[in-house]
Amino acid sequence: MPPTIPEEARVIAARIAELFKRDQEITVALNQAQRELLDANDRLTSGLSAEALLAVYGPAGPDLGLSGKKPPVLAAESPISALEEVAQAIRSAFYTYQRSWEQRRQLAFDVGEASAQLAQVLTAAGFSEKDARAADVHALAEGVYRRSTVT
Repeated sequence: MPPTIPEEARVIAARIAELFKRDQEITVALNQAQRELLDANDRLTSGLSAEALLAVYGPAGPDLGLSGKKPPVLAAESPISALEEVAQAIRSAFYTYQRSWEQRRQLAFDVGEASAQLAQVLTAAGFSEKDARAADVHALAEGVYRRSTVT
């Protein structure tokens, strides 16, 4: 008969499950920031001609996947304002991206710490170390023990 699941393990497992939900939220924010960075970059650079890049950067200029279309910032009624808007969009998306990665780094630490506590509680309750480390936190949070199939 498998060992019973201590209430403390259920609480820790529920906390880890919540941390996993937070990780999903952070991942969505990271993906959104990445899309915003790519969009701003496209507004800034899409359609630049090779000749324009050579004039700006010289023969060693960057390859920006040129399309032959005029960049939206240059086609705008006020190109300077359009450039300022793109620059602000890039800064904002970059800061969001950077902040989200920092939150994810901190979250990884919290998950690791809680996982170690969970393994300690489960092994003290009679679980093997392997089963304690491989336990499904969602099942544990619900009070259901499922033996690990990991070898």
